[in-house]
Amino acid sequence: MELGACQSIRRNEHRWQAGYSKGGLLQRLHVQRGNESYQLISINGHLDAFSCQARQKDWLNLNHLLWRPCASWDDLVALAPDMLVTGLDANTRNPITVIKDGYISNNAWENAGRREVKFMLAHPLGVRRESTISTKEPNKDYHELDTPDAHRPHYAKGGMLDLVCYMNAKEFLSESSSRIKVHPAKTVIWPEEHEARDHSVIGSSPIVIKPQSTLARVSQFVASGITGTKPLLACLILKNRIHGEQQLLSIYQQQVAVVGPQDDQSRVSKANTGFFIKNPLYCRTVETDQSKINGIRLE
Repeated sequence: MELGACQSIRRNEHRWQAGYSKGGLLQRLHVQRGNESYQLISINGHLDAFSCQARQKDWLNLNHLLWRPCASWDDLVALAPDMLVTGLDANTRNPITVIKDGYISNNAWENAGRREVKFMLAHPLGVRRESTISTKEPNKDYHELDTPDAHRPHYAKGGMLDLVCYMNAKEFLSESSSRIKVHPAKTVIWPEEHEARDHSVIGSSPIVIKPQSTLARVSQFVASGITGTKPLLACLILKNRIHGEQQLLSIYQQQVAVVGPQDDQSRVSKANTGFFIKNPLYCRTVETDQSKINGIRLE
């Protein structure tokens, strides 16, 4: 396994600026097994804990790392991975409503129209999502889902804050007509008493990667970028109704990559507004003797 390009992005560049810890990291992993080779993309994200507007900015920055502009089919082939996996601290606490006898607490991820999750569903970083009802550290003195957060008006202390997501075309086709679903996580490791962390560790169910043609790999990548904005078009791509190279490239350029800056001048303009940082950090390529990635099985 070889670690290829590694890019990080932050809302602000300096430690003393607000939002320095918000953003994420994208890593490209090249795995070789016998005569088979696979490209995996791993994304780790940390979104704002107080403001939906700031959280949306963090999410679009993560999208900018993934959906890079492509000028040709060869560029798109090089960009598209065999699998995308995302680990996310989304900070999506339960919205609460005050009633006569107390509070009503609702999971934000159960309503696709809620502003807390709408932009993440429109530009997903993985079609299948897994989590648990609340990933916030349990407290013996109160129930985190039914207790208002004094620092976040209209929200509970807990909720589905953390998720793991991955690209799964077959699942999107089977659930495209149903409401948004977040599946139970395979692994949940709760914080221990007096431990520094206050969020649970979430692990996905096993992910199986199978050999596929270049066209199938690119089709899955392009379709996964528009499941939230153009679901019918995504279905046509995944059902091989749209499979021409130039058609897929055109769809990617017009429908997918538009979530990020399209050229250097656009990028400079957005950087000046604080929307995208000016210089994402790149790590050098390294090699490792590991033959597999935990939780991912190659077939």
